[in-house]
Amino acid sequence: MNGFFNELKRRKVFQACGLYLVVAWLILQVASIVLPALFYPDWSITLVLYLLITGFPIFLVLAWFFDFSMDGLTQDAEDRKRGLRGIKPGIALLLALMLMTGSGSYFRQRLERDTIAPEASDIPDQPSVAVLPFANLSGNPDQQYFAEGIADELINTL
Repeated sequence: MNGFFNELKRRKVFQACGLYLVVAWLILQVASIVLPALFYPDWSITLVLYLLITGFPIFLVLAWFFDFSMDGLTQDAEDRKRGLRGIKPGIALLLALMLMTGSGSYFRQRLERDTIAPEASDIPDQPSVAVLPFANLSGNPDQQYFAEGIADELINTL
């Protein structure tokens, strides 16, 4: 296990992890200020958080295979000696994209379900009015339309 942590240090995965956490925190801070100001829905900040959480393991996989430097993404010199180019990073990128796509579709469905059909406890109690039909007490059956008309007018007005 000690060798694994030494390999993580050598590949600078811990540094990349710290960098990702700092940048993710900054993105969340900016999103929490900007998105409400632009009248985005309340769940948009949650979506940004889910995307950042989903991107974290993908970033760690990329940090394992590549060095992040001022020159851009470069492959580790020792990995080049071993011949770990091409197929292995390509497979890792493909798996990372599949993970991101799957988790993105899951979160999208979850957000749609929460916004379209909120739970009954989320709906605030609002006062309601029931209009009952009026009874024709005049004894004249020709006056029934008057009682129905008053009830219909009340319903339309309310």
